[in-house]
Amino acid sequence: MRSNFFIAFLLIFYTYSVFAGTSYLSVILVNIGDTSFINSPIFKKYLENLNNQELKSDRCWGHFGEGGNGIGQMTITKLPPGINTELARSIFFGDREALELARKIMHKEDEFTSRSGYDGMYIIKPENGQLTIMAIGANANPNKGMTGISPILRDIKLDQTFPNVGAKIFERSLCRVTKPFAIDSRGALHVH
Repeated sequence: MRSNFFIAFLLIFYTYSVFAGTSYLSVILVNIGDTSFINSPIFKKYLENLNNQELKSDRCWGHFGEGGNGIGQMTITKLPPGINTELARSIFFGDREALELARKIMHKEDEFTSRSGYDGMYIIKPENGQLTIMAIGANANPNKGMTGISPILRDIKLDQTFPNVGAKIFERSLCRVTKPFAIDSRGALHVH
């Protein structure tokens, strides 16, 4: 009996130790632009890199991004109920009600997240070889000036003939707008 308790304690401790130092983001990505981008060579290479442990994320995450080790879970096609291109487009153009609705949805657990839900949502708008991107954190604290909305990055060139380079540019662009993801549910900013 005592040895079973000890083994259970070690298993819990080991599980906690493995995940305690890991800080991967759980995010939603909504495309409000050219829908073929999701099937493009750049995006496919990005996903390939995301799933490759050695190439998991660009060094940017440790220096500039708020996501610690980068993105661990990205929901792209099977979006949570209520999150769709129309809602994302409304947020992109400044609709505060749409933003608050998205935040409520991001806090809900689904098959891809834990009980805490998602860290945030990327809204991308690829058009004519250019990418525009913004990020919405699941939390905000307007009283402390933390809106939970990133500045919009515009005119990011993505040349589909060089998917390796384009995938790195795409990853760095995601990284550069992640600051809103670091606001916790109490409205405090946590830098990883």
